[in-house]
Amino acid sequence: MAKRLLTGFLVVALMCGLAAAKGKTDVGLKGLGLRVGFVMPEDPIDATFGFGAQVQLGQIIPELKLEGMIDYWGKSYDTGFNTDASFSVIAVGGLVKYYFDLNGSKILPYTGAGLALHFASVKVNTPIGDVSDTQTDIGFHLLGGIEYPFSPKLNGVAEVKFAFSEVNYFGIYAGAIYKLGK
Repeated sequence: MAKRLLTGFLVVALMCGLAAAKGKTDVGLKGLGLRVGFVMPEDPIDATFGFGAQVQLGQIIPELKLEGMIDYWGKSYDTGFNTDASFSVIAVGGLVKYYFDLNGSKILPYTGAGLALHFASVKVNTPIGDVSDTQTDIGFHLLGGIEYPFSPKLNGVAEVKFAFSEVNYFGIYAGAIYKLGK
């Protein structure tokens, strides 16, 4: 797993370095967004809702853009016999997105990948005591989606994401990004 993460990181870093050499880099705070989604973690955790935020950080070349993200999802269970359990994940990371040119279309499809720190937490409450545990690991994210401009300052977003970490999950998200600057 660590070998795959390192290989993925090196490929993304190499792509960014080669693109930056072309001289079309424009990095800075470009947009802020919020999203909600339906998250399907691996078994035995049932599907749940999640939410997140994103920060658009500019472009390396016009088609290759940088983004920061934070996602949260959690699931609670009442297991009966005065016992309940909860599980949650917070992912904080960076993504590189490649935007496809559709010859003047307003629809902006993209694909991307990135790395994130995943903070997982589990807590079980029982009549004889409580048990909790936390774990932090590095996750690899693969994603694809579309952006569509609602106005010059506001884009709608639809995205699917696969996150590979200690707790793998698949999410379907929708949201909006407010464009900053000109």
